[in-house]
Amino acid sequence: MPKFNIAILTGTRRTGNLSSRVVQYVERRLAAMPDIETNLLDLSAYNFPILEERLGHSDAPPSGLQEFSDRLHAADALIIVCPEYKNGVPGGLKNALDYLAAGHFRYKPVGICSVTSGPYGGMHCLDQLRLICISLAAVVIPERFPVSHVGQAFDEAGKPADAGRTDERFDRFWKDLLWHTEATTERRKRG
Repeated sequence: MPKFNIAILTGTRRTGNLSSRVVQYVERRLAAMPDIETNLLDLSAYNFPILEERLGHSDAPPSGLQEFSDRLHAADALIIVCPEYKNGVPGGLKNALDYLAAGHFRYKPVGICSVTSGPYGGMHCLDQLRLICISLAAVVIPERFPVSHVGQAFDEAGKPADAGRTDERFDRFWKDLLWHTEATTERRKRG
């Protein structure tokens, strides 16, 4: 039985997005780790309309919303792989997270991987996403995994151009997420 369930949330519904290359890399790295079960939540599999009522306040929530909420809630930790669009968080991701109750991620460790085709690794998106996750009561880990020039950094199969440096950066990110996951999981289960 896996020790930890790590959800990986894609941050966009856009077809042909390059951040999916990074998602493949993250999935592959975690799949190789003993005691880790991954749980991919791909926003393109959901079609949430623009928020009118939060999940807990709606008599007829959008299709798939309860399952989305339940899978996020069941995870011991969350990695969000999110591209930066126009210096910010993609609207589809923000909308999906807005459906959740304010404390939905209470004490849940969240690691953020921001992705951009430009030189700055999606830092504007990363900063905004930190604030959004904190408002959901998450424990956003200090380490981050920004990816600049994603089209050159990862091929279509999610293999990094500079595997040594990328693996080293991801290892630091993962160790921080794992530390926080180990520190919070048992405590969350006790209530």
